[in-house]
Amino acid sequence: MRKIQEGVHCAQLGCECNRMACMGVQSGPDWIGAAWRAGTTMFRAFWKLARQLFHEATGTLFSLFALYGGAAWWKQFRAPGGKWIAAFALAYAATMGYFAFLSFRNARRVR
Repeated sequence: MRKIQEGVHCAQLGCECNRMACMGVQSGPDWIGAAWRAGTTMFRAFWKLARQLFHEATGTLFSLFALYGGAAWWKQFRAPGGKWIAAFALAYAATMGYFAFLSFRNARRVR
């Protein structure tokens, strides 16, 4: 490899290597870049897995809360004089069901 003059660009001399290599600057061993790329790829895969697992666990908990709200609604609906309290239980169960739906939908949309 020939050494180029100070201030002359590789393209002006017709050199086909990158500028840093022509100036004699070493970029380091090749395994460092390969390890970095492998690490970032693995981190992205684990991050995607963690996000999806978080959304699925959250959706499961919200589903359990919705079932609990549905059971409370049924108990209050059958009790004498508890119809207005049953409306709160039904609203709670519907809200938790909606949140469960959103969590499972977001788990499928993780990219």
